[in-house]
Amino acid sequence: MSQNITIRLTAEEKVELERLVAAHWEAALASRLAFCAIGAYSQWIIERAFSELPTPPGRASEYGLAVGTMTADGTAEAVHMWEDVPPDNG
Repeated sequence: MSQNITIRLTAEEKVELERLVAAHWEAALASRLAFCAIGAYSQWIIERAFSELPTPPGRASEYGLAVGTMTADGTAEAVHMWEDVPPDNG
């Protein structure tokens, strides 16, 4: 059976490890903020597009923008979030 060991860090290792950990947390926070911003802006785009349709295919809140489908000419697919999900018959 293996066991944990305690390693004594040099002063330089400790400083560098603390710097890297801080950079990691800063990047993680920035990533979460960007993820939320993309979601909010994507929903705004869907709401805007649905308001311009003569007959929307449903409620805009049931759709999500598939950002990975964005094309060079400026289109993206809005996908129904509940497509192929069976109803909950409780």
